[in-house]
Amino acid sequence: MPSHNLPWLVLQLADSAFPVGGFAHSAGLEAALQLCEIADSPESLSQFCSELIHQTGHAALPFVNGAYSEPSAFSQLDRRCDAFLSNHVANRASRVQGRAFLQTCCRSFALAELEALDRAARDQQLCRHFAPIFGAVCETLNVGLEQTRQLFMFMTVRGAISAAVRLNAIGSYAAQQLQISLIPLMDRMLDETAHLRADDASQTAPLLDLFQMSHDRLYSRLFQS
Repeated sequence: MPSHNLPWLVLQLADSAFPVGGFAHSAGLEAALQLCEIADSPESLSQFCSELIHQTGHAALPFVNGAYSEPSAFSQLDRRCDAFLSNHVANRASRVQGRAFLQTCCRSFALAELEALDRAARDQQLCRHFAPIFGAVCETLNVGLEQTRQLFMFMTVRGAISAAVRLNAIGSYAAQQLQISLIPLMDRMLDETAHLRADDASQTAPLLDLFQMSHDRLYSRLFQS
């Protein structure tokens, strides 16, 4: 894809109308609210999002980095990501979003390289987890690594804050204030995790993992995870 199209391409990928399916997931927020483990207040939601940012930086971005830097190792990275995501709800959400992202990009951009990636993943019966898929696809689209990592972090946090709004845990204006207040932490986390690869992936927010894991046992659910 021509480099002069990159600013528009990044905006398109970040657009909430790009059908990746991220808005169907709350990253454990719905369960945390129903279990009364966090309050429906900006301060409590800010703490939840801060933990999510740390978890994204240490658990997901290493796979984004690896798939972007070593496209030939995608199969190995996808299998390692599947083993790393021992939480069945998070694992399922990652597979659903990864497959949706790859299919949407294949149909939207019609690039032979993306079709080849999709075909190889199907032939090898890979899970197609979101983080390695995201890194591999953005590398194919010639999106810079820094922009790729920033975009992944933004989409993760934006999705959780959007879920909070739809769960009536925070108002729309307060949600925007919360998102902009998290920018320094997101920038710091991007800097701290720039060197990490799949071997460095770690779970830094075990409570978030437990919240996600309990999602299927909720009496009523708006989100898939």
